[in-house]
Amino acid sequence: MANTMAPPAATDLSSRELRRLTELPAEPSLSLYMSTYRSGPEVRQNPVRLKNLLRQAHDRLRQGGSGGDRSQGLAAEITRLVESVDELVAEPLDGLALFLRAGSLRIYKVPLRFPDLVAVSSWFHVAPLLEYLQGDGRFFVLAVSQKDVRLLEGDKHSLREVEVDQLPKNLVDALNVDEWVQSIQFHTEGPGGRSSIRHGGGMFFGHGGGADQSDRKSDITAFFRTLDNALTNYFHDESAPLVFAGVDYLFPIYQSVNNYRGLVDRAIAGNPEGWGADHIHGLAWEIVRPRFEADRASAIEQYGTLAARRQASDVLLQILEATRVGRVGTLLVAKGAQEFGVVDAGTESVSLADRHAAHSEDLLGLAAAQTIGSSGTVYLVEPSHMPTDSPVAALYRY
Repeated sequence: MANTMAPPAATDLSSRELRRLTELPAEPSLSLYMSTYRSGPEVRQNPVRLKNLLRQAHDRLRQGGSGGDRSQGLAAEITRLVESVDELVAEPLDGLALFLRAGSLRIYKVPLRFPDLVAVSSWFHVAPLLEYLQGDGRFFVLAVSQKDVRLLEGDKHSLREVEVDQLPKNLVDALNVDEWVQSIQFHTEGPGGRSSIRHGGGMFFGHGGGADQSDRKSDITAFFRTLDNALTNYFHDESAPLVFAGVDYLFPIYQSVNNYRGLVDRAIAGNPEGWGADHIHGLAWEIVRPRFEADRASAIEQYGTLAARRQASDVLLQILEATRVGRVGTLLVAKGAQEFGVVDAGTESVSLADRHAAHSEDLLGLAAAQTIGSSGTVYLVEPSHMPTDSPVAALYRY
């Protein structure tokens, strides 16, 4: 995170970014949300409104009387930010989310309007971001072509390339076979005697047959093993879906060596060389979207059965204890609901409280943050679709 002396540029919001916000230890933290105007005379209101919200946060921090170096450091950061509001609201979208601690600042601009909100507590308040990421369907795409290998990460909104250590960049370099370009060519029709793989508007050809074809398949298999090893080191305990994009011939070979549990059995067929992220995103989202919708519906349906086995709960304080130790695999939260309480930063014990009480924070947001921080899944659900009368329900891992 960048030092607030030079406000950083806005960062793309993703589930991974959200997880980073939730993994930080308890210390005085400011979470600020506001809607912003993109154009017209209202744009001039953006810095004024942000300045007012920052001053409100400063007053709230001072009135809280928590003291300590960290609180004083946060107050000083807020004061400096007041002088940088023009930079912070430059190039606005519909909503601004700002997360500040002593010495660190994170800013997100999203096409979603937020009600103005200032929260000062021991953790970042991430609940308003859940609507933007609701059903986000975080997923990966492995795009493989002759001259280009890319791993992209995205959600329902966008897709972006990510860097992976030791990931081979293309088949030619990885295999070190000079004849590769001559042995695989694009044609519109396949002469007799050549093997061909149809993709898009053309064919993917391998010259020769027999032992040559077998050798080439062995080379590709070896290449995919190298690729799979790099991805295994990168993914660790990831489980988000991985969509393969490449000509038909390559996908079953990659499936045969893949060790990643999230590989989707349906691929994007075609040569992705030269495809932009937006184009790949549209094709991939159509593949993974039904999966995420089914997962949410399944969690709602399973709640009753699991609750009868004491593998689920709708009691908020029980759920908070479970999220604290990483026991919650899936959390269902009613849209628009809030439950307030106070968390002891030393013992992490929780007590219910009025929303206006000192150090009071939204406990549903805290439960969501802790679930995400332990790689769990959070779904916002219409209140009428919740499986219980409680605004929150948790499905346990164990």
